Amino acid sequence: MNKHIQIKNVAGALHRKLKVRAVENGMSLSDYLKKELEDLADRPTNADVLAKLRNMKPVPMHLNAADLVREDRDSR
Repeated sequence: MNKHIQIKNVAGALHRKLKVRAVENGMSLSDYLKKELEDLADRPTNADVLAKLRNMKPVPMHLNAADLVREDRDSR
């Protein structure tokens, strides 16, 4: 069953920007916002990203940052 979402007190300038983006994409404002919400919901949360990073094994570096900068400068 479809549900309704209502957003109150949207500033006029924001409404105009979103309406322009919808028109540029050949969509109604409602369809454009639904697509944007779907994209937002599909993104991982900050907590998900941090958890994934915490579980990753460190990548050993053979050169330190100063050596990498020096190497880049010397190559010019």
